Amino acid sequence: MKTLTQNARAYFQEKFPHAVLYECDFLQPPDGLTVHAIAALNFDTGVMHPLLAVPELGGNAANKLEYLMLLRSRIIADARSNIEVELSSPKRQKRHSKNLVEGPVLTLYTDRLMLDTDIVINKFDEVGMSIEVVAEEGLHQSVFISFGGPDETRVTEIDTFLKSRGVKTWFFPTNKLPGQKLHRMMHEGVNNHDRVLLVCSKSSLSRPGVLNEIERVLEREAREGGSDILIPLSIDDYLFSDAFTPDRPDIAEQIKSRVVARVPDSTTNRDGFEREMAQVIAALKRVGP
Repeated sequence: MKTLTQNARAYFQEKFPHAVLYECDFLQPPDGLTVHAIAALNFDTGVMHPLLAVPELGGNAANKLEYLMLLRSRIIADARSNIEVELSSPKRQKRHSKNLVEGPVLTLYTDRLMLDTDIVINKFDEVGMSIEVVAEEGLHQSVFISFGGPDETRVTEIDTFLKSRGVKTWFFPTNKLPGQKLHRMMHEGVNNHDRVLLVCSKSSLSRPGVLNEIERVLEREAREGGSDILIPLSIDDYLFSDAFTPDRPDIAEQIKSRVVARVPDSTTNRDGFEREMAQVIAALKRVGP
């Protein structure tokens, strides 16, 4: 829930960059599921925008949606009674949350949508309530992670970070299916995901399977008119050394011609790891509808 809360907060801060956020938690009966509520108080427009961050939206019972309807008025009321904000203005007057009008749309933010979006929207529409449903998987492009087995520990951290930010990944240790042919699995992974994250290290770039996956990605980019699918991510200096000499020189040129994410080991440089991975997340953000 902590990560969901952080992601929902970041989403609302980006959507309303000049707003002041009021936040609180509600326990959803009967199982005590935590719903994190955020009100974005925009004093420039005079509007207060409500958001509810709900884990696995719709995953329990339909009556849980009715509870969320009640929380809309509660988060607005709580924000009005608990926040007083003084902001600079031409007249340097105090601005209070009670002077803000309630926004017309409730945002439901979730890590996983368990019902069809139309079902959720129609349920709220029955009581005259307009909502926006934001599922984290829809905010970012999906990723197939190409790497060599010796790098599994490092890549597991990368995969975990991506998933925690709502990115849908295909990672061999957790997504493989027993009995599936490796060649077919690789072909489907490279072609059925929006992007391919290529782990660049001595261990990974020396593996025939990884080099084959690179070739398939480059072929796909060519078929799609030069689209950008491959994202190189370096975890050591091998990519930039003279030792990296694949049989096809154009492979090295294709990788090095792109901006390469250089991700340090999180155990020795956590800040650097998170900073560089944040850039990867930004590269995966969907643009447009």
